[in-house]
Amino acid sequence: MASFDPPEGETDLDRVINRISDAFNSIKSGHALSAEAAADQQRLLIHAVKTKNTTALQKILTHKQDLNAADASGDRLLHHAARTGDADIIRLLIEAGANPLLGQEKNPEQQPMDEAINFGNVAACIALAQNGGYDRSGRLSPLHKACERGKSLVVAAFLQAGINPN
Repeated sequence: MASFDPPEGETDLDRVINRISDAFNSIKSGHALSAEAAADQQRLLIHAVKTKNTTALQKILTHKQDLNAADASGDRLLHHAARTGDADIIRLLIEAGANPLLGQEKNPEQQPMDEAINFGNVAACIALAQNGGYDRSGRLSPLHKACERGKSLVVAAFLQAGINPN
């Protein structure tokens, strides 16, 4: 085996997790996180969310990181999770400190709930609604937004979950 080959059975995900673990250990010992390690961390988090890999996500979340940071396109982790529709990942991220009311960096009005509604992800809508994922002071409630966008399954789920239609 050449020195640049990964150990037997090690995946790309394992290598990235190990690099991030090394970076966090450096921080604990007083060293700053490199830009490369921070970028790896963000990519790994996004990949775990997009692939609905709760095991990898739980492993990554054992380290301190900014769950509200925006990626290069301005999306936050909860925006990606809302698009995938995975309620467990949404709950896990919120419990770990992700703010469900933060909009996209480039479009602050576009919150994770808007993504869940736009993609018609009923489970994501309910998980966000149950975990503080919509601003009650806004002009339109998530129910009204779902009606406006013609997402009848989301509307039905909101009503069944007890969201106030007023």
